[in-house]
Amino acid sequence: WEVAGIELSFDLNDGESDDARASTCSATVQLTRREAGSHDLVMDCEDIDLRKVVINDVEVTDYKVEDDVLTIPASSIPDDDNLVLHTVSGLAPAANLQLSGLYKSSGMFCTQCEAEGFRRITPYFDRPDVMTTYRVRLEADSKSYPILLSNGNKVETG
Repeated sequence: WEVAGIELSFDLNDGESDDARASTCSATVQLTRREAGSHDLVMDCEDIDLRKVVINDVEVTDYKVEDDVLTIPASSIPDDDNLVLHTVSGLAPAANLQLSGLYKSSGMFCTQCEAEGFRRITPYFDRPDVMTTYRVRLEADSKSYPILLSNGNKVETG
């Protein structure tokens, strides 16, 4: 699979406890098939609560997450050459002490995605050879987090 683009929408929240998975990341990944035939879709996926998997607007329920790997069986993947994979992941930034993926430090939400931290945010082909464009949306309580920063060019605010 080749990644044509990805959109991430973060809803950043503090849970009632540090290990509450109150923050979410909704990811929409545009995929293009590189090899003909029917193959499982296998992505890195570490320490997240995977809440939803949808391909081309159809919810997938027969996926597996084992040993930090998400596997969507070929039988759940349409024969289309272009797919849209949508996932929703529950995250616990305050409990993430690895300082990789989405975590909290000194009261701030932070991310560290190199070298393999992105898999701690959303299922993905988390390798340095997988390049694409990103569009990122951040949302948080404006009183608790009045400033939200992300790399890239600001497109809009709200």
